[in-house]
This record gives sequence, structure tokens and C-alpha cells, in this order.
Amino acid sequence: MYQSPIEIKLKRTVTEFARELDNEVWKSVVKVGIQVDKEELLEALEYDRDQYNQGYQAALREKDLVSVVRCHDCEQYDRDGEYCRFWRGVRHPEHYCGEGERKDND
Repeated sequence: MYQSPIEIKLKRTVTEFARELDNEVWKSVVKVGIQVDKEELLEALEYDRDQYNQGYQAALREKDLVSVVRCHDCEQYDRDGEYCRFWRGVRHPEHYCGEGERKDND
């Protein structure tokens, strides 16, 4: 499995970070000249985030999801030249497509 080279260490709690982010969003909206009640704006943003999350979770439950294979796990991929034989071109190892054929882990 891919291991990210970046490790995130929070100096603040998620709640503190979210509060700061919400405040910055409100300041940015006001800065461009839009007059809006801060609490109403934050409530609307929270509603939008909830709607997005519900849609995302619903999509995960769908039966017809497309399976993808990352290039570095694909039979069609030559790691030495980062070349894909299917697409006949150079591809980054972390790229993916729905045409990939997962190679056997010997």
C-alpha cells in the first residue's frame, strides 16, 4: 500500500482549526464586499459540508463503482521508463485508469 511521505502533526485541535478556518472564510467573504451574517454563513457552509458528505457516502454504497488500478500495480506498466503499453505513453506511477490489469503479486 502507498505510504505518504508527508506526516501531519497538528499543533491545534481539530475544533480550534475548524473555528479558525471558518473565521477566515467569513473574513474573506466580507473582504470582497459581501455583507452576510457570520453565523448564517457558517451554518450554510456546515449544511453544504453535510450534504456533500451524505452524497459521498451514498456514492460509496453504489454497486457499479469503477475499479481502478494505479500504474505501478498494472500489468501494462513498465516501471523503468514509466511507460504504459495500453495508453502508449509515459505515465506517472501514481496515475490510475479503469483499463488497468492488476499484476500478480509473485
